Amino acid sequence: MKNILYLGNCQINAMRGISRGMFPKMPCEHRTITPYWGNYDECEIRDRLAEADLVISQAIENRSAAFNVDDVKSSTKGDVVFVPYVYVDGIAGLEVIASKGRSLL
Repeated sequence: MKNILYLGNCQINAMRGISRGMFPKMPCEHRTITPYWGNYDECEIRDRLAEADLVISQAIENRSAAFNVDDVKSSTKGDVVFVPYVYVDGIAGLEVIASKGRSLL
């Protein structure tokens, strides 16, 4: 796998962090879906989408919003995994389980 793009808000960024913690050499990056959180540059994000081998994206159903489900699917040649927008208080508690010295989700 050459390039994984995590596209979403703080929840998706947390998933990227968890994944990087488990697989430190995994080539991945995060881009935000909103100008209200993180560094938002729609043109740059679209360039990243076009290059990604795998996109893990927030599932946005609002058809008028940038980076909605259909928009993401049509903007990348790679596979896409959509994550529903769910607020989980304490998502950090879901991060890691230690099993025989190995960290697992």
